[in-house]
Amino acid sequence: MVLEYIYSKLRVLASGKLIPLLFVVFAICIIHEEYKFLLNKIPITEIHQDESQHVHIAWNILKGKVIYKDFWEHHGPLTAWVNGLVLKSLRGEVASFQTFFILRYWSVLVFSVSSVFVVLSVYFLSGNLAAGFLALPLMFATTVFQNEIFKLRPEIYIGLFFLVWFFLWLKNKRFFSGVVLGVCLAFHTKFFPTNLIVLIFDLFLFFPRSRSTRSILNCFSMALGQSLTCFLVIIVLWLQGSLMDGYQTLLAHNFELASKRLSVESVQYLYKTLPKSEALLFQVLGGLILVLVFLFFLKRRQVSNPIKMGFILMISFLVFLTSPVWNYSLIMFLPVLIVLVVSFIALIPWNRVLSLGLLATLIWRLWGETYKIPQTNSSLLETQRESVQLVLTQTTRETPIFYVWASRCPAYVFNADFNKWWANMPYVINLDPMVQVNRFEDLGIRWVAIETSYMNGIYRIEKAFLENKFERIGCLWKRK
Repeated sequence: MVLEYIYSKLRVLASGKLIPLLFVVFAICIIHEEYKFLLNKIPITEIHQDESQHVHIAWNILKGKVIYKDFWEHHGPLTAWVNGLVLKSLRGEVASFQTFFILRYWSVLVFSVSSVFVVLSVYFLSGNLAAGFLALPLMFATTVFQNEIFKLRPEIYIGLFFLVWFFLWLKNKRFFSGVVLGVCLAFHTKFFPTNLIVLIFDLFLFFPRSRSTRSILNCFSMALGQSLTCFLVIIVLWLQGSLMDGYQTLLAHNFELASKRLSVESVQYLYKTLPKSEALLFQVLGGLILVLVFLFFLKRRQVSNPIKMGFILMISFLVFLTSPVWNYSLIMFLPVLIVLVVSFIALIPWNRVLSLGLLATLIWRLWGETYKIPQTNSSLLETQRESVQLVLTQTTRETPIFYVWASRCPAYVFNADFNKWWANMPYVINLDPMVQVNRFEDLGIRWVAIETSYMNGIYRIEKAFLENKFERIGCLWKRK
């Protein structure tokens, strides 16, 4: 009797605005703490080698160089162009170690815009504003976001525009959603498999029942929108004289490399990492929820297009996880995933208090696991800072720095390249160790950027050459 009385009172409260308002306040408090935690990590976390690459590419754009033609790059052109515009908008000296942190704050700002579309999408799908607010701390409570979203990568942009695509698609603005979908692809070809699945399923959903021109245009409107974006990017690359170079890098090289990495071990990736990563757990959790909700609606009434698209998106996400990707790639999909999971939890026909309470409990549980003392390498960060400052004070910006790929030494970022293949990736330039050493002599290399912990990753003949001919200063090597 007592439980029935309490439950009846909760139903009365839930029917009003008090309970949803309390959950909104709860979400805002958690979001505030999450942002504090995130912003505190930015100036104390060492620079990742991918961040160095994107800042260097943006620096090249700032200096008037043409992507693919003047320097090698395997990401989409929009990443370089946008980051170059950001550098151009900065006041004061761009060639500074502080620029890395400024661009990290920029990444957080981009992600914050994504958060707005998360709330709007959840509200549009479920009609529950409180659930929309609860989606944000749920998204922030994954380690992949806390560890990666402040780092400058194309996945940050794709996460935003993929959300914008989904919101426009829900609003039946399919042509404009196609334009935005093309923007996602122009940031990184890694998005292509998901892009293709979305396009095919959209055509299936809106396949014309008649042969009228209007029906056919409606069917292909999203595909036409994406074609427009891709056409404009191709025109720009053609005008810059870099179209064929871009084709060789973005399509031929990237897809060949991806096909070589696909293996049985790649398929086992999901199962190996599932117990350790709540980000992947969200993928599986979301998939199960969508399957259950899909079956629920299938038995009771006609399934709506958003539910069908959500189901297909979840399948494509799970397929994506079996490919050889790094964990930060999940940033592209987790915002949309969170929207789907939260929306369908809110749509399940039970008491509103139960659905909001379930979300709040999940947030609290993950929040306690995620938000701990940041694990950073302060000594490496200081070494990176000293090396960048040394290059900036002892060389001109036209002095080339030889960079060894994947080494966490950003000293090369604001200096010129020796040649187009600045990254010196073995699978890009196919150099054996003796040829590499000869290049050091032939090119007259006087500065080499390689972090000491990476020394075991190079050939012994290269290591001996560096130790004999160069002196180490931080993560920078200067010719004796």
